[in-house]
Amino acid sequence: MKKKIEIYIVKPSTRKKYKKFCKMIYSKYHKLFINDKHNNESINIRILMEILINNLKKHKNLAYARNVKYTTMDFINGIFDVLENGTYWRRYKGTVPGKYLNAKHNEYCNMGVYDCMYYIILQIYFNDSKYEKLKHQSIDSTFIRNLYGIEMIQRNPHHKNKNGIKVSSINDTNGVPISYAIGKGATNDSKIAKIQINHSFVELNTNKVKNNNRYKQNMYADAQYDSQELIKILRQKGYKPRTDVNIRNTKNKYKLKQLELRKREYNKARNKRAIIEISYSWIHKYPKLNRFVEKSIKSYVGLLLLASSKIVIKKIN
Repeated sequence: MKKKIEIYIVKPSTRKKYKKFCKMIYSKYHKLFINDKHNNESINIRILMEILINNLKKHKNLAYARNVKYTTMDFINGIFDVLENGTYWRRYKGTVPGKYLNAKHNEYCNMGVYDCMYYIILQIYFNDSKYEKLKHQSIDSTFIRNLYGIEMIQRNPHHKNKNGIKVSSINDTNGVPISYAIGKGATNDSKIAKIQINHSFVELNTNKVKNNNRYKQNMYADAQYDSQELIKILRQKGYKPRTDVNIRNTKNKYKLKQLELRKREYNKARNKRAIIEISYSWIHKYPKLNRFVEKSIKSYVGLLLLASSKIVIKKIN
Protein backbone atom coordinates (compact mmCIF):
# COMPACT_ATOMS: atom_id res chain seq x y z
CA MET A 1 0.00 0.00 0.00
CA LYS A 2 1.33 3.43 -0.99
CA LYS A 3 1.32 6.07 1.72
CA LYS A 4 -0.92 9.04 0.98
CA ILE A 5 1.06 12.27 0.63
CA GLU A 6 -0.19 14.92 3.05
CA ILE A 7 2.36 17.64 2.20
CA TYR A 8 3.97 17.99 -1.23
CA ILE A 9 7.22 20.01 -1.19
CA VAL A 10 8.12 21.58 -4.53
CA LYS A 11 11.77 20.56 -4.91
CA PRO A 12 14.01 18.77 -7.45
CA SER A 13 14.32 15.01 -7.14
CA THR A 14 18.14 14.88 -7.46
CA ARG A 15 19.57 18.02 -5.88
CA LYS A 16 23.28 17.75 -6.80
CA LYS A 17 22.78 16.69 -10.41
CA TYR A 18 20.07 19.33 -10.82
CA LYS A 19 22.35 22.16 -9.64
CA LYS A 20 25.23 21.09 -11.90
CA PHE A 21 22.88 20.75 -14.86
CA CYS A 22 21.37 24.24 -14.33
CA LYS A 23 24.83 25.82 -14.02
CA MET A 24 25.91 24.10 -17.24
CA ILE A 25 22.81 25.38 -19.09
CA TYR A 26 23.42 28.93 -17.89
CA SER A 27 27.14 29.00 -18.72
CA LYS A 28 26.68 27.38 -22.14
CA TYR A 29 23.47 29.01 -23.42
CA HIS A 30 22.98 32.28 -21.47
CA LYS A 31 23.81 34.38 -24.58
CA LEU A 32 20.85 32.79 -26.38
CA PHE A 33 18.12 33.55 -23.83
CA ILE A 34 19.51 36.72 -22.16
CA ASN A 35 19.64 40.05 -23.96
CA ASP A 36 21.86 42.33 -21.88
CA LYS A 37 21.28 45.94 -22.98
CA HIS A 38 23.22 48.33 -20.73
CA ASN A 39 22.98 45.86 -17.80
CA ASN A 40 19.15 45.70 -18.04
CA GLU A 41 18.79 41.95 -18.45
CA SER A 42 15.86 40.71 -20.53
CA ILE A 43 15.19 36.96 -20.36
CA ASN A 44 13.38 35.18 -23.19
CA ILE A 45 11.55 32.51 -21.19
CA ARG A 46 10.35 30.55 -24.24
CA ILE A 47 13.86 30.11 -25.65
CA LEU A 48 15.13 29.07 -22.18
CA MET A 49 12.35 26.48 -21.95
CA GLU A 50 13.19 25.13 -25.42
CA ILE A 51 16.89 24.80 -24.49
CA LEU A 52 15.98 22.89 -21.30
CA ILE A 53 13.64 20.51 -23.14
CA ASN A 54 16.26 19.74 -25.80
CA ASN A 55 18.87 19.00 -23.13
CA LEU A 56 16.63 17.01 -20.77
CA LYS A 57 14.86 14.73 -23.24
CA LYS A 58 16.34 11.39 -24.19
CA HIS A 59 18.12 11.57 -27.53
CA LYS A 60 16.82 9.18 -30.16
CA ASN A 61 18.53 7.78 -33.21
CA LEU A 62 17.67 10.26 -35.98
CA ALA A 63 17.85 7.47 -38.58
CA TYR A 64 14.62 6.03 -37.10
CA ALA A 65 12.88 9.35 -36.35
CA ARG A 66 9.41 9.92 -37.76
CA ASN A 67 8.28 13.05 -39.56
CA VAL A 68 7.76 15.80 -37.01
CA LYS A 69 4.36 17.47 -37.30
CA TYR A 70 4.71 19.91 -34.38
CA THR A 71 7.91 21.59 -33.23
CA THR A 72 8.97 22.04 -29.60
CA MET A 73 8.18 25.76 -29.87
CA ASP A 74 4.62 24.93 -30.99
CA PHE A 75 4.09 22.99 -27.76
CA ILE A 76 5.70 25.77 -25.66
CA ASN A 77 3.51 28.48 -27.23
CA GLY A 78 0.44 26.32 -26.67
CA ILE A 79 1.24 25.79 -22.96
CA PHE A 80 1.71 29.56 -22.49
CA ASP A 81 -1.64 30.20 -24.22
CA VAL A 82 -3.43 27.76 -21.91
CA LEU A 83 -1.84 29.32 -18.81
CA GLU A 84 -2.53 32.93 -19.79
CA ASN A 85 -6.08 32.44 -21.11
CA GLY A 86 -7.25 29.82 -18.61
CA THR A 87 -8.48 27.48 -21.35
CA TYR A 88 -9.16 23.83 -20.57
CA TRP A 89 -6.73 21.50 -22.29
CA ARG A 90 -9.43 19.65 -24.25
CA ARG A 91 -11.06 22.89 -25.41
CA TYR A 92 -7.86 24.50 -26.60
CA LYS A 93 -7.98 25.34 -30.31
CA GLY A 94 -4.52 26.25 -31.48
CA THR A 95 -1.74 24.87 -33.63
CA VAL A 96 -1.47 21.76 -31.43
CA PRO A 97 -4.62 19.85 -30.33
CA GLY A 98 -5.29 20.20 -26.60
CA LYS A 99 -4.98 16.51 -25.68
CA TYR A 100 -1.47 16.31 -27.20
CA LEU A 101 -0.55 19.58 -25.49
CA ASN A 102 -1.65 18.23 -22.10
CA ALA A 103 0.39 15.07 -22.64
CA LYS A 104 3.48 17.16 -23.47
CA HIS A 105 2.95 19.36 -20.41
CA ASN A 106 2.84 16.27 -18.16
CA GLU A 107 5.97 14.96 -19.88
CA TYR A 108 7.80 18.24 -19.20
CA CYS A 109 6.69 18.06 -15.53
CA ASN A 110 8.21 14.58 -15.19
CA MET A 111 11.41 15.71 -16.96
CA GLY A 112 11.83 18.60 -14.48
CA VAL A 113 11.76 21.37 -17.09
CA TYR A 114 9.81 23.82 -14.94
CA ASP A 115 11.95 23.19 -11.82
CA CYS A 116 15.18 23.85 -13.71
CA MET A 117 13.77 26.91 -15.46
CA TYR A 118 12.62 28.48 -12.17
CA TYR A 119 15.96 27.71 -10.51
CA ILE A 120 17.96 29.38 -13.33
CA ILE A 121 15.72 32.47 -13.34
CA LEU A 122 16.01 32.80 -9.54
CA GLN A 123 19.82 32.60 -9.74
CA ILE A 124 19.81 35.48 -12.24
CA TYR A 125 17.43 37.45 -10.00
CA PHE A 126 19.64 36.94 -6.91
CA ASN A 127 22.89 37.80 -8.70
CA ASP A 128 22.43 41.38 -7.52
CA SER A 129 22.10 42.27 -3.76
CA LYS A 130 21.01 38.77 -2.73
CA TYR A 131 21.11 39.22 1.05
CA GLU A 132 19.26 42.54 0.94
CA LYS A 133 16.41 40.78 -0.89
CA LEU A 134 16.41 37.92 1.64
CA LYS A 135 16.49 40.17 4.71
CA HIS A 136 12.68 40.28 5.10
CA GLN A 137 10.99 36.97 4.27
CA SER A 138 7.30 36.17 4.68
CA ILE A 139 5.38 32.90 4.83
CA ASP A 140 1.68 32.39 4.17
CA SER A 141 -0.76 30.05 2.45
CA THR A 142 -3.77 30.43 0.18
CA PHE A 143 -6.72 28.07 -0.29
CA ILE A 144 -7.30 26.83 -3.85
CA ARG A 145 -10.76 25.43 -4.49
CA ASN A 146 -10.90 22.07 -6.25
CA LEU A 147 -12.84 21.49 -9.48
CA TYR A 148 -11.36 18.41 -11.16
CA GLY A 149 -8.33 17.40 -9.07
CA ILE A 150 -8.06 13.88 -7.64
CA GLU A 151 -4.99 14.22 -5.36
CA MET A 152 -4.66 15.69 -1.84
CA ILE A 153 -8.22 17.03 -1.80
CA GLN A 154 -9.80 17.85 1.57
CA ARG A 155 -12.72 19.94 2.84
CA ASN A 156 -11.86 23.16 4.67
CA PRO A 157 -14.44 24.30 7.30
CA HIS A 158 -13.10 27.89 7.13
CA HIS A 159 -13.93 28.11 3.40
CA LYS A 160 -17.63 27.09 3.45
CA ASN A 161 -16.56 23.43 3.77
CA LYS A 162 -15.37 23.37 0.15
CA ASN A 163 -12.91 20.83 -1.26
CA GLY A 164 -9.46 22.08 -2.16
CA ILE A 165 -5.74 22.31 -1.49
CA LYS A 166 -3.49 24.79 0.32
CA VAL A 167 -0.57 26.42 -1.49
CA SER A 168 2.09 27.72 0.92
CA SER A 169 4.98 29.95 -0.14
CA ILE A 170 7.96 31.74 1.37
CA ASN A 171 8.64 35.08 -0.33
CA ASP A 172 11.51 37.55 -0.22
CA THR A 173 11.38 41.34 0.31
CA ASN A 174 10.02 41.95 -3.23
CA GLY A 175 7.40 39.19 -3.04
CA VAL A 176 9.37 36.68 -5.14
CA PRO A 177 8.59 33.06 -4.07
CA ILE A 178 11.72 31.14 -3.01
CA SER A 179 9.88 28.05 -1.74
CA TYR A 180 6.56 26.31 -2.43
CA ALA A 181 4.67 23.57 -0.59
CA ILE A 182 1.20 22.11 -1.09
CA GLY A 183 -0.95 20.60 1.64
CA LYS A 184 -4.45 19.21 1.93
CA GLY A 185 -7.28 21.72 2.22
CA ALA A 186 -7.58 21.63 6.03
CA THR A 187 -3.89 21.16 6.92
CA ASN A 188 -2.64 23.58 9.58
CA ASP A 189 -0.30 26.25 8.17
CA SER A 190 2.39 25.72 10.82
CA LYS A 191 2.45 21.97 10.05
CA ILE A 192 3.29 22.72 6.41
CA ALA A 193 5.86 25.37 7.44
CA LYS A 194 7.83 22.95 9.68
CA ILE A 195 8.69 20.83 6.63
CA GLN A 196 8.78 23.62 4.02
CA ILE A 197 11.33 25.72 5.95
CA ASN A 198 14.06 23.17 5.12
CA HIS A 199 13.55 23.39 1.34
CA SER A 200 14.26 26.32 -0.93
CA PHE A 201 15.23 26.98 -4.55
CA VAL A 202 17.98 29.32 -3.27
CA GLU A 203 20.89 28.83 -0.86
CA LEU A 204 19.77 31.13 1.97
CA ASN A 205 22.80 30.78 4.32
CA THR A 206 20.57 31.99 7.17
CA ASN A 207 22.87 30.75 9.95
CA LYS A 208 25.92 32.47 8.40
CA VAL A 209 24.33 35.94 8.52
CA LYS A 210 22.34 35.62 11.76
CA ASN A 211 24.92 37.73 13.68
CA ASN A 212 25.19 40.34 10.93
CA ASN A 213 22.86 43.24 11.80
CA ARG A 214 22.74 44.39 8.19
CA TYR A 215 21.79 41.07 6.58
CA LYS A 216 20.24 38.87 9.31
CA GLN A 217 17.01 37.33 8.02
CA ASN A 218 13.56 37.96 9.50
CA MET A 219 10.57 35.67 9.01
CA TYR A 220 7.12 37.33 9.09
CA ALA A 221 3.97 35.27 9.63
CA ASP A 222 0.38 35.67 10.84
CA ALA A 223 -1.22 34.15 13.95
CA GLN A 224 -1.65 30.73 12.24
CA TYR A 225 2.13 30.24 12.59
CA ASP A 226 2.28 31.17 16.30
CA SER A 227 3.58 27.76 17.39
CA GLN A 228 6.38 27.27 19.94
CA GLU A 229 7.73 24.33 17.96
CA LEU A 230 7.85 26.31 14.69
CA ILE A 231 9.44 29.36 16.37
CA LYS A 232 12.11 27.06 17.85
CA ILE A 233 12.83 25.58 14.39
CA LEU A 234 13.09 29.07 12.86
CA ARG A 235 15.58 30.18 15.52
CA GLN A 236 17.67 27.05 15.01
CA LYS A 237 17.77 27.83 11.28
CA GLY A 238 19.05 31.34 12.10
CA TYR A 239 15.87 33.35 11.49
CA LYS A 240 14.45 36.09 13.69
CA PRO A 241 10.74 35.06 13.93
CA ARG A 242 8.17 37.87 13.83
CA THR A 243 4.80 36.16 14.14
CA ASP A 244 1.43 37.58 15.09
CA VAL A 245 0.05 36.50 18.48
CA ASN A 246 -2.51 33.74 18.95
CA ILE A 247 -3.88 34.19 22.51
CA ARG A 248 -5.65 30.78 22.72
CA ASN A 249 -7.77 31.74 25.76
CA THR A 250 -4.71 32.70 27.82
CA LYS A 251 -5.68 34.03 31.28
CA ASN A 252 -2.25 34.22 32.93
CA LYS A 253 -1.47 37.95 33.38
CA TYR A 254 2.30 37.48 33.00
CA LYS A 255 1.86 35.58 29.71
CA LEU A 256 -0.64 38.16 28.46
CA LYS A 257 1.91 40.94 29.02
CA GLN A 258 4.51 38.99 27.03
CA LEU A 259 2.00 38.44 24.24
CA GLU A 260 1.16 42.16 24.19
CA LEU A 261 4.87 43.01 23.77
CA ARG A 262 5.16 40.53 20.89
CA LYS A 263 2.01 41.98 19.33
CA ARG A 264 3.52 45.48 19.41
CA GLU A 265 6.75 44.24 17.78
CA TYR A 266 4.75 42.51 15.07
CA ASN A 267 2.54 45.56 14.42
CA LYS A 268 5.62 47.73 13.87
CA ALA A 269 6.80 45.48 11.04
CA ARG A 270 3.51 44.05 9.70
CA ASN A 271 3.67 46.28 6.59
CA LYS A 272 6.72 44.29 5.42
CA ARG A 273 4.58 41.14 5.39
CA ALA A 274 1.91 42.70 3.12
CA ILE A 275 4.01 41.91 0.03
CA ILE A 276 3.14 38.20 0.27
CA GLU A 277 -0.59 39.00 -0.03
CA ILE A 278 0.20 41.07 -3.13
CA SER A 279 2.26 38.20 -4.59
CA TYR A 280 -0.72 35.83 -4.22
CA SER A 281 -2.82 38.32 -6.20
CA TRP A 282 -0.26 37.98 -9.03
CA ILE A 283 -0.77 34.19 -8.98
CA HIS A 284 -4.58 34.46 -8.78
CA LYS A 285 -4.59 36.48 -12.02
CA TYR A 286 -4.05 33.17 -13.84
CA PRO A 287 -7.40 31.29 -13.98
CA LYS A 288 -5.59 27.95 -14.32
CA LEU A 289 -4.02 28.52 -10.87
CA ASN A 290 -6.97 30.21 -9.18
CA ARG A 291 -8.85 26.87 -9.22
CA PHE A 292 -7.47 23.34 -9.04
CA VAL A 293 -8.57 22.14 -12.48
CA GLU A 294 -5.60 19.82 -13.12
CA LYS A 295 -6.02 16.17 -12.19
CA SER A 296 -2.57 15.74 -10.64
CA ILE A 297 -0.54 17.88 -8.24
CA LYS A 298 2.53 17.64 -10.54
CA SER A 299 0.62 19.19 -13.44
CA TYR A 300 -0.60 22.06 -11.22
CA VAL A 301 2.92 22.64 -9.81
CA GLY A 302 4.33 22.83 -13.37
CA LEU A 303 1.93 25.66 -14.25
CA LEU A 304 2.58 27.34 -10.87
CA LEU A 305 6.36 27.40 -11.51
CA LEU A 306 5.80 28.64 -15.06
CA ALA A 307 3.67 31.55 -13.79
CA SER A 308 6.20 32.27 -11.02
CA SER A 309 8.99 32.36 -13.61
CA LYS A 310 7.10 35.03 -15.56
CA ILE A 311 6.60 37.07 -12.36
CA VAL A 312 10.32 36.93 -11.47
CA ILE A 313 11.33 37.96 -15.02
CA LYS A 314 9.21 41.11 -14.65
CA LYS A 315 11.11 41.89 -11.43
CA ILE A 316 14.47 41.42 -13.20
CA ASN A 317 13.49 43.52 -16.22
